[in-house]
Parts: sequence; structure tokens; C-alpha cells
Amino acid sequence: LASVRGWSRGHPAYRLLLAYERIAIRLPDVTIAVSGRMEQYGRAIGVGRIVRIPNAVDSDFWTPRPGPANGSAKAILVPRMHVPKNGIEYAIEAMRSIARRARDARMIVTGDGPLRESLEAMGRDIGEDRVAFPGMVSPEDLREMYRRADVVLIPSVTASGTQENTSLAALEAM
Repeated sequence: LASVRGWSRGHPAYRLLLAYERIAIRLPDVTIAVSGRMEQYGRAIGVGRIVRIPNAVDSDFWTPRPGPANGSAKAILVPRMHVPKNGIEYAIEAMRSIARRARDARMIVTGDGPLRESLEAMGRDIGEDRVAFPGMVSPEDLREMYRRADVVLIPSVTASGTQENTSLAALEAM
């Protein structure tokens, strides 16, 4: 179950997506919601049969590193798409304070999206070598980044009424 909830009414595709949502809710025999909040939303808009199945990841693939950190520079991984609801700007702003206290700390922000350019500008203000933006990475590379990270940071905010359900990135990092 997904929704147009959170899209601004001024967005060009809002009415089209809302109409599609209203038609699409009548088509499936069963609808899957990944959270209680999405289940409630589905019931409120008239979805018939809803089954709640929480998000999950392959725990055989997404395994943590076998031991403690190796003592190298402190790495903070932010594996997020660059969209407003993910609040990456707050992570980068926090990095400004972290960088003053931990001279070897580095932040790696994976993913991509419409906010990338402004987020990169924020990162440059902290220091060219302090915040890296490798873009989209393969699952194998991301798994290695999780394993090398000292901290995995999953910022999330309510943006335009949109709230995150269970973050796959958080589940992968565990």
C-alpha cells in the first residue's frame, strides 16, 4: 500500500495520482501494508482486505562485521535517498559539530535524489574531505559500507505530511 499522502496538492501529478489510487484500491484481492499507520490509511480510503506484513531484509546477506572497528578514521554512514522526508540536511548540519570534536570523523551519504546538489553544497561548507557523496551504490558495496561504518545514521522527518514506515536501510544496518 502506497499513497499520494504527503504530496503537495500543488504538485502537477497530485490529482492524477490521487485518481489512480482511488481506482487501484478496488483492483487487488488483498493489499499489503507495511505498518499499522499504512493499514489505517488504507482502511480510511476504503481499501477492502488488508494484510500487514512488516518490511524485512535478507539477514543472510545483510550481516554485520564480525568484530570491532579497526581504529581507523570514524565513519558515519547515511544510506538515504536525497528527498525531504529523509532529513539528511540535519545529519550534515550535525556533522559540522562532530567535525570540530572528532578531527578524523567522516560522513558518507549514499543515494541520490532532488536534494543532492544542495546537500553537497552543505557538505562542502564543512570541508571538502569531511562529507562524501558516492551516489547510488550496489547492494554488495552498501553492505561493505555498513560493515566499515562506526555509526549508521538514519535521519527521518515528517515532510509534507509524509512519515516514514519501517526503514529498509535501518533493517539492513542491523
